Amino acid sequence: MSQAAAQAFIAEGHVRPDQVTVIPAGIDLERLRRRDASALRSRLGLEGKRVLLYVGFGTARKGLTDLAQAMQYILPEAHLVMVGRWEEAYLRRFDEALGDQAHRVLKVGYVPDEELPFYYSLADLFVFPSRYEGFGLPVLEAMACGTPVVCSTAASLPEVAGDAAVLIPPEDAG
Repeated sequence: MSQAAAQAFIAEGHVRPDQVTVIPAGIDLERLRRRDASALRSRLGLEGKRVLLYVGFGTARKGLTDLAQAMQYILPEAHLVMVGRWEEAYLRRFDEALGDQAHRVLKVGYVPDEELPFYYSLADLFVFPSRYEGFGLPVLEAMACGTPVVCSTAASLPEVAGDAAVLIPPEDAG
């Protein structure tokens, strides 16, 4: 849990301050380390291409429609690889927001945990545009694999990323 999540629980009246102890999530640094992703890059047809990566669930609070709108501004030659599961209705909204940028997006779907380090290592940049996060574990996972991170300033993300990521306001597509 993050300090931001604890404060939200307290502010919403779910718990009293004396009932909360923040214990940040940890990651397995042996499993989450930089890997040779050249075979994965080849399998996905991304040789010689810049790759942005998003890992997580696809819901409105994840800010993916903001990312879709930003695709026209950021690295116009880059491809976005999306790993995770999505709500179907939200995925349709994301696709609509992509417009003519859809050819730059590869939706991989669910990936087993043991394969995630290869995806993080494949990426030139990890993007996490969330509008709310209780913690934001994928940010730490990407960092552990040596992948630069751009994430939003929402909720716990500044606390989790610290000064090791580029932080942008949520909903700032430009």
